[in-house]
Amino acid sequence: MEHNDYYSVMEKRIKYLSAKYDPLNRFPLEWKSKMEEPRFPPEVVKPVKHSLVKQLSAVLNSVIAFLF
Repeated sequence: MEHNDYYSVMEKRIKYLSAKYDPLNRFPLEWKSKMEEPRFPPEVVKPVKHSLVKQLSAVLNSVIAFLF
C-alpha cells in the first residue's frame, strides 16, 4: 500500500458499513454538524443563577449523599 493511514486501510470497510447502516446518508459526520453550529462568544452566554434556597438544598443533598 502506498498510504498506510487508518482511512486508506479501512476505506472499503468504512464504505460498506456506512452503506449498510446509513444508506440514505441521514446522519451527517460529527465534524460537519459542529461546523454548521453557530459559535457564540463567551460574553453572550450567561450563567444561570439559582436562588439561595436551591443552592443550599443542593449542598445539603450532596452532603447527605456523601455520608450515606
